[in-house]
Amino acid sequence: PWDIAAPGDAIMQISREIEYRLYRGHELRRRASELLSILSGGSDLASTVVRKYPEIDAVLLSASQQRKTRAGRSFEQHIAAALKGGGILFQEQAITGGRRPDFVMPDLRTLRNSQRNHSDALVLAAKTTLRERWKQVSSERLNCDVYLATVDDRVAATSIEEMAALGIQLVVPESLRDSNEACYKGQDNVLTFRDFFDEAIRAKRPALLMQKSR
Repeated sequence: PWDIAAPGDAIMQISREIEYRLYRGHELRRRASELLSILSGGSDLASTVVRKYPEIDAVLLSASQQRKTRAGRSFEQHIAAALKGGGILFQEQAITGGRRPDFVMPDLRTLRNSQRNHSDALVLAAKTTLRERWKQVSSERLNCDVYLATVDDRVAATSIEEMAALGIQLVVPESLRDSNEACYKGQDNVLTFRDFFDEAIRAKRPALLMQKSR
């Protein structure tokens, strides 16, 4: 992330375009095979579709759910790869207070230390789409800054303002923050991934960096 001009754009392109295109090719072959298996053997296609509709519906529902799960997990994995590549100390999916933040930095032990300074730890959540799901993040706040990474370009300005009031800082791809199609421009609590790495990590929390990355 230190050598890439727009790390957020890179993460978004890999996850939402390159990887998704590969996944869709695999999905097409797999789901088509499943549907053909369900429909084969019937003498009349129309009656077979009616009779087998519950099975067809189950395949389509599974495909939709798996697509969403893949998108979310892919986003998390590429953020994790950027953190590792940058030599940033972090712990994934650490259970705390009944929640499981996507990333705790530097680790859960530090986050739970009641004697630490506010800036000694941070929480980074990752959600490809927000809707009302961003409200889950506010309860993850444990005496530290909370960041929410997303590639959602449909977040309303009112929601961004509500997040700001709760102390949640959004982290978005560089092109998305500057886009006229989104509501991120001019919002004080919206950072780019470039800002997050340079300011939230390197400038404000150099202790989160492994020695060789400082």
